[in-house]
Amino acid sequence: VNDLALRMDTTVWRLAHPAIVHLHPAGMELHDVELRSNKGGLVYLNGMLPTEGNANLVLDVRNFQIADVASFLQSDFPMRGILNARGRLEGTMANPRFRGAAGLVAGNYNGSVIPNFQGTFNYTNAALTAHIEALGSTGQPTVIADATLPINLALRGVTGDRLLDRPMNVAIRGDSLPLDLVPAFTDVISNIRGHAAGTFALRGTLRRPSLVGAVTWTNGSLKIVP
Repeated sequence: VNDLALRMDTTVWRLAHPAIVHLHPAGMELHDVELRSNKGGLVYLNGMLPTEGNANLVLDVRNFQIADVASFLQSDFPMRGILNARGRLEGTMANPRFRGAAGLVAGNYNGSVIPNFQGTFNYTNAALTAHIEALGSTGQPTVIADATLPINLALRGVTGDRLLDRPMNVAIRGDSLPLDLVPAFTDVISNIRGHAAGTFALRGTLRRPSLVGAVTWTNGSLKIVP
């Protein structure tokens, strides 16, 4: 491939240099597929997606405005933010493994500011584990979440429910919970103020979750919208 251009609203992505995309009976090979945008973004793919045997694919994403995806898909999903991520896919398409790290800055959902966050993830044996940290203005974590989710993310040969009937484990703790996000998800509450801290745990299964936890809210106020 010598030339490729893709427009997402005012963002234009172009192939940085000639790349090789080879489709054959054994799968798809991508060699140094590097897209760069007019706003400093980068998407890089290199490796193999096989029809049989093991995959070995690397993905690198830098300075990617996620709102451009909604624009490209003509969706009104109200979220913005700059995504940076890197990951590696291995294993077979029926039993894949992947691991990586991701972060979001300058996030906004439906007009409410999303804290910057960073996280790592790993998927193997039909279980997704993740560690996510929301960062405060000093760069220190204010909310920490750890999760193990039984889910089938196979790319081939899926039968039955992807949400597996196995125990899940989600633990969230924070000394500064992002109250500003609450009005973004409901029209009933606005102008919420104060300091909230707490711990939560999700147990059960993905189809039948149970939530336990405790929250302290000090110097709080909110407006109930009739």
